[in-house]
Amino acid sequence: MEIAVPAYTNDQLTLDHLEKLAERFSMSTQDAAKFMLWSRQMPWLADKPIQQRIAKFREQHPLIWPEH
Repeated sequence: MEIAVPAYTNDQLTLDHLEKLAERFSMSTQDAAKFMLWSRQMPWLADKPIQQRIAKFREQHPLIWPEH
């Protein structure tokens, strides 16, 4: 008997990933999308932990996360 596995498109997987990233790092899904696009342009950061990549992104885009 075969188990039915729902087929996901890349768009659905990316949206799920964005939502999880946004929730984990307290950002909007729009900012998470900006981070993902920025991250793809920085391949030399790919081997760094995500916390370091998020910190670098926030450092370069300070208006997204104003200091409270």
